[in-house]
Amino acid sequence: MDGDVPLDWRIEALLERRQLPIGMEVAHRVVAERTGATLADTEAAIRVLAASGQAASDGHRVIFQIPLTRSTTMERSSAPGDCSTGNPDPNLLLDWPVSAGADPRERLYGEPRQFGEFVELGRRYHTEIGVGPGPTTVTSGAIDAIERLLSVCAGPGDAIAVENPTYPNDKGISAALGLRLLPVLVDHDGPVIDSVAEALARGTRVLLLRPRGQNPTGSRTSPQRAERLRALLARHPGVLVVEDDHLPWVDQARYATATTDRHRWAVITSLSKVLGPDIRLAWLSCDDATARRVEGRRLLGSGWVSRSLQVTAHAALTAPTAKERLAAAADTYATRRLRLTSLLRDAGYDVTIASGFNAWIPVRDESTLVERLADAGWIVAPGRRYWLEPGPAGIRVTFAHLPEASLRAFVAALAAADQPTAAVPSKKP
Repeated sequence: MDGDVPLDWRIEALLERRQLPIGMEVAHRVVAERTGATLADTEAAIRVLAASGQAASDGHRVIFQIPLTRSTTMERSSAPGDCSTGNPDPNLLLDWPVSAGADPRERLYGEPRQFGEFVELGRRYHTEIGVGPGPTTVTSGAIDAIERLLSVCAGPGDAIAVENPTYPNDKGISAALGLRLLPVLVDHDGPVIDSVAEALARGTRVLLLRPRGQNPTGSRTSPQRAERLRALLARHPGVLVVEDDHLPWVDQARYATATTDRHRWAVITSLSKVLGPDIRLAWLSCDDATARRVEGRRLLGSGWVSRSLQVTAHAALTAPTAKERLAAAADTYATRRLRLTSLLRDAGYDVTIASGFNAWIPVRDESTLVERLADAGWIVAPGRRYWLEPGPAGIRVTFAHLPEASLRAFVAALAAADQPTAAVPSKKP
């Protein structure tokens, strides 16, 4: 009997049968109608699914998603015209010296969990970009670090402020932890000061920022904006300021931090865009109190990040050709960024891509455009999944892997698809 089956299980069954939409917003009341349950019970079931990463909800609308391990998702992400993934160019990643890893038989319980030289490399990098000083540790990527920080520095019902539009995982993690999201608007120079001030006035406990390569807009925080942020945040010493730096060495935009001279702060540097997304490694530097909380929470779970993996990553980053190859990758990404900006402007799009691998392109009707581009062989991400609150229509396009000819082909396809009405071919007798 359906009544004996938990409601979240019944919703999952509807998703499996495609009787509820996946990847598109749907009102909670619509889900309630499809399941025959009350709105209150439906919202409780949605919260359960959000905690497992299968849904993201703003309290009234929900986007259901299938876990990324599904083979259909993996097959789609390998398509040549897939510009929806946020991937780096695989040809610009550093070589991965698999044989460099330490023998795992030598690493047992109770032994040092961190490879000192790898940690020191991260500490030096953070010093070079103006971060710290503070304890540095290793996490299993940026998302792992963000989840740990939020789980130990905020509790259910607490408010955290994130950029709007923002990376969808911010919404998913926050929902799973029972946190309230406060939107901070972003422009070409970074977080808008008045919007940050409003979030602080509403009692935010954590401010999560991406100072360069902001996802999805491609904006970067200017030094002038960072200075104003620091002045504003100085009046709120109890707020934890978290920065996600996911483009070390491969983005030429200057890193402008808002964490200087703070009591509570954390900076995360992911290596996914340098060594590849499968390398789940990041450096986390933060204040002493936050470091103790993160380490204590980790000891309750995974314990540590593979030391062998740290040794191997260190070997890749310190190889004789590493600096030269990283500089060449940064030049290539910058060239593609500037070229795409020029092509889009020539096509009539007012777009500025300050840094990163993604472009945010305003469009007339994103749902129709996404479908038309897919028909033309180009997969892009619809803008609605990135907004905390409804915002202007747009698409996010990952261009890091596109050479000149592909950039031209994409913009031509975009211009053809982004029309008020589709052209109807004439029928020959």
